[in-house]
Amino acid sequence: MRIAFVGNVNNAPHLLALGFAESGHECRLVPTRPEALHQPSSLRALVDTHTAEVTWPPDASLADSDFVDRSPRLRDLVADINEWADLVFLNDQGPSIADLLSVPHVAHLTGSDLTYYANYDSIHLREAGWSGDFRRSREALDHRLAWSHLVARQRHGIASAELIIHDPPGLRPDAEILFQGLGVMPSQRLALRLGNTFCSRASRPMPTDAPLRIACLARIGVRDADSAQSFTDRKGTDILLEGFRRFVLSGGDARLTVTTKGLDPARVQQYVTSQGIGRWVEWVPELSYEHYVSVIEDQHIVCDALSPIGPAGIAMDSMLRRRVVLGNLRPDVYSAWYGTALPGLHCETAADVAQALSWASAHPHLLPALAEEGNRAALRNFDPRVAARVVLERVPVRTRDTS
Repeated sequence: MRIAFVGNVNNAPHLLALGFAESGHECRLVPTRPEALHQPSSLRALVDTHTAEVTWPPDASLADSDFVDRSPRLRDLVADINEWADLVFLNDQGPSIADLLSVPHVAHLTGSDLTYYANYDSIHLREAGWSGDFRRSREALDHRLAWSHLVARQRHGIASAELIIHDPPGLRPDAEILFQGLGVMPSQRLALRLGNTFCSRASRPMPTDAPLRIACLARIGVRDADSAQSFTDRKGTDILLEGFRRFVLSGGDARLTVTTKGLDPARVQQYVTSQGIGRWVEWVPELSYEHYVSVIEDQHIVCDALSPIGPAGIAMDSMLRRRVVLGNLRPDVYSAWYGTALPGLHCETAADVAQALSWASAHPHLLPALAEEGNRAALRNFDPRVAARVVLERVPVRTRDTS
């Protein structure tokens, strides 16, 4: 079978493509963003050389404007997909092209593809920085109409999908509201979590020296930093920072590495300074995938979301690289899904974070065993090869005759 993956194809979609390729299917990636983090080559650097190949065009990256205006470049890309593929997975702005496709499609939703591009509230969010004069202009009207059409097409692409891959029902209230508005049926949905199980390179041993090393690699933002934050964007950075502040100011010894990825990193940096914890915090820029994995392996503990959004790719990657995960691990959801809670340091409040860091600092010899437990859970639950088989059980596709 020939399968195309359109969107942010560096993370979960790329992993799923590798799962299909390992089963003998021919897979092609079509990235829609130019950033290095979104390019397939970033992940490929951390995949075993014997893993089945997937291919991608050398210069397929598109901009929002291509999807809004349905540019000739986008239409040429869709024509190529229709001629080549038997099945298409759509991510990021990808679902907005579904009405142009002549083959079945799956909506593989990983965040903003649902909560922003399929949400009419994004029209108002985009207008937040407009001046009064511009709001009254004809150009502003054209912007609103064009963007509303993109949102409508994105919503149609999701609702009409043969299958919708997303989080377990009940994990994200904002997503459930959007799914209800789209008329999505429970039978259309499939919950998957994917990790890079294609890298057999042994992770570096966990550091054995003090101080305790912690990384926050999720998108950052403090609760009042931007009223436009969606549920997906609220990672609970302020909960982590307050818990870390309590720990270090009570005498705890630790270093926290924080990425500048997020809606308003300058506001978060200001928050860190105002709380008097700047000398314990190191800032790193948005990372390539290879550098991101290296930073994970530098730590004892890696933090994923502290908000109810629950663990995502950072937790999966950290478990697979044998590092302890700290975050809101949502045992209420994941216990029901996997039959047991995800191993790690479950925290919901700043007090939980301070207590978890105090425990880890007092018992560093127990951290490798907890990390190993997480690694076993990740290998058992996040393998893309298994996910690919499950998808094809739900989406029977007739391959075209290429003879």
